[in-house]
Amino acid sequence: MIKRIVSILTLLSIALYISAQTKVFIPDTNFRNFLNDDYPSLMDSTGDSLITAQAALFGGNLVCYAKGIQDLTGIEYFKNIQGLICSNNMLTTLPPLDSLASLKYLYCNSNPITSLPDLSGNVSLLYLQCYYTLLTSLPDLSANTSLIRLDCFSAQLTSLPDLSANVALMELSCGLNQLTALPDLTSNVALRKLYCQYNQILLLPDLSTNVALEILDCRNNQIPFLPSLAANTALEVLHCDYNQLTALPGLGTNIALRDFRCDNNQLIALPNLSSNTALEWIDCSYNQLTVLPDLSNNLALEWIECHHNQLTVLPDFYNDTVLISIRCYDNKLTSIPDLSTNTALQYFDCRNNKLDFSDAKNLRVTDSICYSNVYSTLIAPQNPFGQAETHNLLPGDTLTLSIASQDSALYYQWFRGTNIVGEGPSDSVLVIPNVTSADAGIYTCRTYGDALQSPPMHSSPGLNGFVSEPFTVTLPVGIQENTDPNSLVVYPNPSNGQFTVEVNSTPHEQIEFRIVNILGQTVFLEMKEPLSGTFRSELNIEGYGKGIYLLQVTDSKGAQSKKIVVN
Repeated sequence: MIKRIVSILTLLSIALYISAQTKVFIPDTNFRNFLNDDYPSLMDSTGDSLITAQAALFGGNLVCYAKGIQDLTGIEYFKNIQGLICSNNMLTTLPPLDSLASLKYLYCNSNPITSLPDLSGNVSLLYLQCYYTLLTSLPDLSANTSLIRLDCFSAQLTSLPDLSANVALMELSCGLNQLTALPDLTSNVALRKLYCQYNQILLLPDLSTNVALEILDCRNNQIPFLPSLAANTALEVLHCDYNQLTALPGLGTNIALRDFRCDNNQLIALPNLSSNTALEWIDCSYNQLTVLPDLSNNLALEWIECHHNQLTVLPDFYNDTVLISIRCYDNKLTSIPDLSTNTALQYFDCRNNKLDFSDAKNLRVTDSICYSNVYSTLIAPQNPFGQAETHNLLPGDTLTLSIASQDSALYYQWFRGTNIVGEGPSDSVLVIPNVTSADAGIYTCRTYGDALQSPPMHSSPGLNGFVSEPFTVTLPVGIQENTDPNSLVVYPNPSNGQFTVEVNSTPHEQIEFRIVNILGQTVFLEMKEPLSGTFRSELNIEGYGKGIYLLQVTDSKGAQSKKIVVN
């Protein structure tokens, strides 16, 4: 009997010992509730402790997404899990994970994590997602040679670890950090996707060995130039917008390129794109471009964003039957191309250019196409058409101002300031003979018509008029050229700057000889006293340059003037 009691006690002790060693308390209430709800067989009868032997047998993915968990203590007993998906919780750190030798997927993104544990024991790791965290650094990843994807987007990283051992790496996403440089990537020959946008990167590394690269997104950095991309023949997406680029490398070998965005830089030209026949999207807005390259070979092009440049013309899109959108507003376009064959066009925005009624036919066609596709054409407002001009005249000259005739304009009005000085149905030229100082001022021409009103235009608002750039007309103030050719004679005129002046005068009465330039500035002043009624004097202004001047001769009887020319 005594022996039996001893045996029972011994067995009970052993059972209690084993029980105590195979259970571990889960301190985090939310993690504990998650395990009880989703994996009740792993918990003991109290619901407070994990049965470690059962946890060790679990071999799938542990998905504890968005459960409000703050502490994953106990996860280290899941020794055979392949995936730990603990995203969108309240974790500030992770427990040691070195016991999880089979771990392939670690998703701890969208947590307030400030550091990651040592991952050198997780040699099977394929995916590491730690984006939207508070990480300031990453652990050493040199042992994780199987790593395929590293996503540390939107953290607080100032640098990345050495990635030269991660030769299997196919995707690196490190955007929205505080990086000033990327590590050497020459060993990462399998790299297909590189996202490093929204950092403070000054230069990109050499990418010539990354021949499998399909996506390069380096927008919103401080990059002044890109490395050569000639070897990246698989490149499909290039986003280098919002940098400090003044030029781009050649893209002739990037024949797979379909999405190209270089907007918000300081570019004055784009590279030749005739070989990039797969291009579907071009965004080169907010640069300093004066012309776009030939796009006649880019027949897959659907979207072109070229607004906020200095373009005066658009390229030919005639054969691009899949073109959907052209946004060319805020440029200096003086015409638009024929888009009648671009029957897929849905959106055309040409506001704030320098168009006029000469473009009405093409605008009407474009409007009809966009309307038939249930979208719109935006044309209003427009900036003044033509080029600003300055006319420096002298009294007595003839003022001639003109604009090109606009084939859909019905009426023209010429203004000096706000006053109408000429108008008519065909008055594209304004002529004012024998001008005086009263004719000085700012002139504009307004053209009117109904071809672009809404209706008939489907898109609103339409336009019923355009205005020209200003014509500035200047004359010397207060000086009139003498109308009597016999009272004041100047010869030779034109001359090299030496003139002989003959004037009828009163003997022994002083005469003032003054010469002014077209700005009204005095360049010569001399007083003379004639001895007879006809006075002759030699004047020399060779040192004042070629141009038109006004000679003014003043005595007690008044002022006389004459236009003189130095050639």
